[in-house]
Amino acid sequence: IIIIENKNNQQTKNLNNYSKTQLEFLLKEYISETLNIDREVLDSGNLNEEEVETLGEFIDSIFSLSRNIRNDLDDYIGWLDQQPRALYFFLVMIRAICKNDSNHICYPVIDFSFKEAKKPSDTDIKQSTNSLKIIEDMGDLLSKTKHLNPLINICPNKTPSTYNKIVNTLEFIVTSISSRERDRTYDLLQDLEKLYNTVYKKINTNKNVFQTSNSNLISWYYRSLTKDFPALGLSVTENTDKQKQTILCIFDVLCATTEPNQFTKLEARLTERFGRKERELNQSKDNKTSKEEKTLTFSEADWAKLSQIAGSQSKSQIKAKLKELIDNELLSIEL
Repeated sequence: IIIIENKNNQQTKNLNNYSKTQLEFLLKEYISETLNIDREVLDSGNLNEEEVETLGEFIDSIFSLSRNIRNDLDDYIGWLDQQPRALYFFLVMIRAICKNDSNHICYPVIDFSFKEAKKPSDTDIKQSTNSLKIIEDMGDLLSKTKHLNPLINICPNKTPSTYNKIVNTLEFIVTSISSRERDRTYDLLQDLEKLYNTVYKKINTNKNVFQTSNSNLISWYYRSLTKDFPALGLSVTENTDKQKQTILCIFDVLCATTEPNQFTKLEARLTERFGRKERELNQSKDNKTSKEEKTLTFSEADWAKLSQIAGSQSKSQIKAKLKELIDNELLSIEL
């Protein structure tokens, strides 16, 4: 993290996307300004004894801060490590938290919605444009969750090493905010863990809606649910396992953001939708199976006899001869 002061305004730079050369340049600039060491002297390495000691202490403080932050984060987000269900829940809820600018949550968080917001009319847009311009800067200053926005770019459906990405991003966040904001962020992370634990106990994952291995059914249900709740913010995926995780995540976040009685009804409707489709697919499969031709197995001796009767060893001719014999037999029975 590099904090640059320019005309009394502090600007924090996210270093995640910088190259090694750019990082080296920024770090030297920061060290030069912070320790009041001439940049040319720093580049040449011709430091006096006092400057060497000061630089060493500065580097030690950076590593110490990094270790402390990493240890703190382990306490607050360790519940996400190697837990795909928790990761999905965390990232979807973080997006909702930033969208609603809410830094304190408790079950149920009924202010959050994952349905698509109604699009405003052209008149509404024109009337609100000027007002938005006026309050935009003020909104940024008053925002309680703007510092969490870098987390929004992380998606478990497309981001490799999702947990490590979250850790690295949070390290950036908590080192670039005030101690007061840091404490509030830690409180929010604790609230999210409590909320997840509540949801974890309420959702019965033994239901077939979560246990099915039918990839066609999973894909259909995934598309059906994400169409109903497009504000999740998760990237589209064709991976069956990730589709299953997304389905479970939708139930989790709906449970977290809906009154218990209402969620019971909603869960029943969504589960029944899955059940209807499952029954349709099973019925279609049964009908297809019933129309398939049956097979018979013959011994070598019987097959030789059939070949002799049909006058050929061709399967198609033997099949035709058998059909002829069967039809003749049925005809004789009817007569």
